[in-house]
Amino acid sequence: MRSSETSSGVASPLPDSSNGTEGFLANTEYSRTAKELNDFVKSIRAEGAQSDLNLPRVAVIGNQSAGKSSLVEAISGIRVPRDAGTCTRCPMELRLSSSTEPWTCRVSIRWERDANGQRASQVREVPFGEVLTDKEDIEITLRRVQAAILNANLDPSHFLDKKGEDLKLLAQQATQKFSRNVICVDLSGPGLEDLSFIDLPGLIQNDEGKGEVRLVEDLAKSYIAASNTLILVAIPMTDDMQNQKAVQLAREVDPNGSRTIGVLTKPDALPVSSTGARALWINVIEGRTHQTKHGYYCTRQPDDAERERNISFAEARLLEEKFFAESAPWASSAHRHRFGVVNLTRSVGERLTELIRADLPRIQSEVAVQRSDCIRRLESLPPKTTDPWAHVNRLILSFVQEAANTIEGSPEHTLLVQANKRSYADLAAAIVATAPPFVPFVSINSASYVAVSGPSKVRRDRGERELFLDTVKARIQACVTRELPNNVPYMVKLSFIRGFQKWWEEYVTRCFDEIQATFKNILIRLIDRHFDRFSPLKRAVRSVVLDLVEEHSAVAGQRLKEILNYEYKAPATQNTADLSRLLHDHLERYKEEQQNPPPADASSSPSVGSSKAQDPLPKSSTPFSFATPPKDGSGSTQASDRFYFAPNPGFVNSAGRTPSSAFGSSSNTTGLFANTASSLHLATQGYTGAKQEPTASIPFSFSFSTSAAHSARGSPSSEVPIPQPLPAPISTDLRDYEEELALMAEVRAYFDISYKRLIDYVPFAIDAHLLYAFSEALREVLFEKLGLMTDDASVRCAQYLAEDPDVAALREDLQAKKKRLDKVKKELFEFGL
Repeated sequence: MRSSETSSGVASPLPDSSNGTEGFLANTEYSRTAKELNDFVKSIRAEGAQSDLNLPRVAVIGNQSAGKSSLVEAISGIRVPRDAGTCTRCPMELRLSSSTEPWTCRVSIRWERDANGQRASQVREVPFGEVLTDKEDIEITLRRVQAAILNANLDPSHFLDKKGEDLKLLAQQATQKFSRNVICVDLSGPGLEDLSFIDLPGLIQNDEGKGEVRLVEDLAKSYIAASNTLILVAIPMTDDMQNQKAVQLAREVDPNGSRTIGVLTKPDALPVSSTGARALWINVIEGRTHQTKHGYYCTRQPDDAERERNISFAEARLLEEKFFAESAPWASSAHRHRFGVVNLTRSVGERLTELIRADLPRIQSEVAVQRSDCIRRLESLPPKTTDPWAHVNRLILSFVQEAANTIEGSPEHTLLVQANKRSYADLAAAIVATAPPFVPFVSINSASYVAVSGPSKVRRDRGERELFLDTVKARIQACVTRELPNNVPYMVKLSFIRGFQKWWEEYVTRCFDEIQATFKNILIRLIDRHFDRFSPLKRAVRSVVLDLVEEHSAVAGQRLKEILNYEYKAPATQNTADLSRLLHDHLERYKEEQQNPPPADASSSPSVGSSKAQDPLPKSSTPFSFATPPKDGSGSTQASDRFYFAPNPGFVNSAGRTPSSAFGSSSNTTGLFANTASSLHLATQGYTGAKQEPTASIPFSFSFSTSAAHSARGSPSSEVPIPQPLPAPISTDLRDYEEELALMAEVRAYFDISYKRLIDYVPFAIDAHLLYAFSEALREVLFEKLGLMTDDASVRCAQYLAEDPDVAALREDLQAKKKRLDKVKKELFEFGL
């Protein structure tokens, strides 16, 4: 329950509207007089409520040249522009207020649409020129303001001093012929009704296909459709009512006629001899035909001759009264209260009072809703601070902490770490897939060899083929020079090693690029989240952060180049125990497959000849594990199954594609295998009797310069030159290929050692030299580059926190709107609502 003071000064309770509207209305607004209700709406209009609330009003519509402008002049007491054709090209809202003060007029523009005709995000009502105190100035002012609205691409102030011919030229050059933006005319003075109405552009019949007919009709409908709008339809008596488009529109939105008042115009234009037409119109006025709830009124406005004499509004009313008193059939009508502007205005005022009375609960509710929304939007805007440095410092530290959490990884910050894990897994799968494709059979035509499923997709896309024993043997024979018997030339081993390394640089580069892109995108999102409210600060932070990423990316890229160069130099390892074990495992496996080739109907193996040793791609999606490797049937460790990775088609190269050179090349090689004889390896494994064909019996053509040999010891992106032997007899006896089989096992074992080093060191380098190094340097660099520790830091921070002009304008508009709504809320309270 709320209370109000009685005349005795004692507070009396007011009904609580939350318990229902009906009883509340009976005791408050429904008991109010028309004067009180109109004064109330007038007071909230004075607070600017018409800019925010859909207050009850009157809309005047009519066909072109229906006498609508004359009607508007008669009600408002001002003169509006009159030209040939359509005069009103945008809505004109006239807000009349009775006052004992001298007559004044304020003209404003309510911008509801932008220059492109689209609905404006924020409706603004802007004064146009100064307050007028002379009625003679109103017509030229209305011409100017309409020209300003139709030329929305120009500043309205450009039109304040335009006159006659200039205005006509501007009207002809206007960017639009009609507009939905509104001319607002606030009139105050003695003798005015407390009334508000909208004068809408006259409905036109033809626009030569320009779409203006539909535009004007839609504009009229948008105003008269509201349930709290009273529709005044100007109907010229010189035309049949059925031909009036305005009448049709009114019936569409108000089929019962409960909000429509017909205003018959130009009765003096009916010839004296047209008695039939006069009889028809008298039937309309007296309610015998075309009935509506509020009926029809008839007005008579000054003719051209009287306008030429510039008669006053008082004279016009006297002439109107005389016309209806002396002219038939109007003089003999029993409905004399239906004639004249005075009677029309009084009736419209009464109907408007009824609308106000019925609309008060909605107005009260709308004020509450809009005020709450206004407060919410103000609270969502960036807060203003009295200590810019402290605020910027808090924002920076918060960002630095979240960036660190993102890099380190936490339950709330998983995006970067998980994305990087996927990139590293893809890299590992691609590197594993470069394993040398050795097949422990003499050739593809070997009787004991069965092609199971063809080359793997990775190798097929790279244009590589399986390496059989005859290929290995031919390469050894082609390279033998002064070696002792049973010594495989070092260059042969190096060529096979370079063969599987040549793709590594491209895969590492691609992985690194992917991680950099992910890292930058995540940082940009963090910057937007922390600094989006302050555009100058966000731009500055983004520039510093991206520069810092580039700086540490360059360092990390150099480290990756060094890691690749380690592998590209002479093959070497201190992990001799694992190398020896892996050599033994691969040799045993190759021999086992020679003795037990896969069945011809096998279909699950992904590579030719060997499903275990030759296919480096994973057979499981199980993550990397340090678990003890599984044993094969003979009890030996299967080194190739120690790591499991998901394959990544993104790392597959097209045939003949040369990997990019992002990290340069290495030089100078000394060998892990330079002094290692295959016969010694075979002897340690229990094999004897290895045969080596005499090199003299193998004719071949050989050309290998010193410079070529030197370049072969650099980056694997270029093939090691291999001499091509002349055709030689090929043995089909596997016992003749023990040396080649040992070479296969040796190269395959070194691949296992080498690739595992690479797929570990690449993530270490990226994490250490890009991600963690960035995180450690971020705070200090931001404070330095943003000048937060300088003597003028406070000034800088104030500039960083400067509001965007659009945000500042929005804040100002919202604050002004809240102020208006607060005043309206106060008026509602004082009125007893």
